[in-house]
Amino acid sequence: WKDLERQAAHGNSWNLSEEGAQVYNEILSGGQHSDSDRTVTIFTENMEESVAIGVKTSTTVLEVANLLGGMLSRSPDDLVLKRRTGNGLLKRQTLSEEVASSLVVGGLKSFKRPKKKYDNQLLVLGGGLGGMQTCIDLTAKGQTDFVIIERHADFGGHSWIEVANKFTKLQTEKGTYHVNYTNPNAK
Repeated sequence: WKDLERQAAHGNSWNLSEEGAQVYNEILSGGQHSDSDRTVTIFTENMEESVAIGVKTSTTVLEVANLLGGMLSRSPDDLVLKRRTGNGLLKRQTLSEEVASSLVVGGLKSFKRPKKKYDNQLLVLGGGLGGMQTCIDLTAKGQTDFVIIERHADFGGHSWIEVANKFTKLQTEKGTYHVNYTNPNAK
């Protein structure tokens, strides 16, 4: 099996005999792995929020930390995953351990991503329907630190300022001007 270990370290593939496969499964891969499904419940430090994820029995703490890091836009290295022991105390799990069914993430107050703060304001170019709809969407999402710039003296965009003439009544040939389509709550 030393030869198998050496080949595996170099990324070489080989044909395994039945004995070689057993050695690989029991020794080189870290032992036999179960692929049964189970649920892991993860709590914030204050136990006010939780999230449940589906995992395999053999899922490690490192895999869960990487998943949480991606969900929360944080480095997995900053997350401390703890499990409850028999006496109710919290014990830190090592990254190579099989993940416990119930975890507490130390230092995590909420599963909500923190609101992104920008050094500079957001800039919306154009005061046509698209620019104004972008501003409405930003405001609806709680982002109020933005500036809108229009090259004309008034809002309305190129179609209403440049293309429109004294005979223009309503330009409905383009779907972009159907406000009830872009804003379903419009009246």
